[in-house]
Amino acid sequence: MSAKVALLPFCVLHIDSPRPDERSEKGLKECAVSSPELDRILRLMEGFHYPWFIAGGWALDLACGRQTRAHDDVDLCLFREHIVPLLRFFEDWEKAVAVPEEGRLVSCRSERDVEPPRHELHFRKEGRSVEFLLIDREGDKVLFRRDPSIRMPLGQLARKDPLGKPYVPPAFPSSRSPCSTDRLPGKRSAPEAA
Repeated sequence: MSAKVALLPFCVLHIDSPRPDERSEKGLKECAVSSPELDRILRLMEGFHYPWFIAGGWALDLACGRQTRAHDDVDLCLFREHIVPLLRFFEDWEKAVAVPEEGRLVSCRSERDVEPPRHELHFRKEGRSVEFLLIDREGDKVLFRRDPSIRMPLGQLARKDPLGKPYVPPAFPSSRSPCSTDRLPGKRSAPEAA
């Protein structure tokens, strides 16, 4: 029997449940989250050879093993040190970066446009969009964006669901999550010039 830890009123995580390779195929299918949005992201990121993780509401759903609500988008996290390969991978997409506390997007032309405290990227192409949240780290510690003195061991950052989708677990309150974002009021469809 596994220990249960209540995460939120609608989600219970089983902390010491069997590892995915110890579960039956039926059990894997029962606790796996599937959706066209997640499938689209997996296909999109297939050729990107650096670590990336599903974040936000979908990450919570992956941790819970079921979809808990409708989602407007899929947020992804990756390490800031991989920004140059990310920009190259999406070179033919429109790229913008959120300006913290100003509620606006500006054009992103190079890694210099994403210097801290900027951490939220928006890419668009032909009606498709994807949002990336940058994670900072020092050695084997992940730094929390709002307070870099709070750190988490790198090994605790990422998990995979039973079908292999990488996600950031909801191990810490979202206000301290390395991937939490300050929501922009009314995201704009076109970035402003920097």
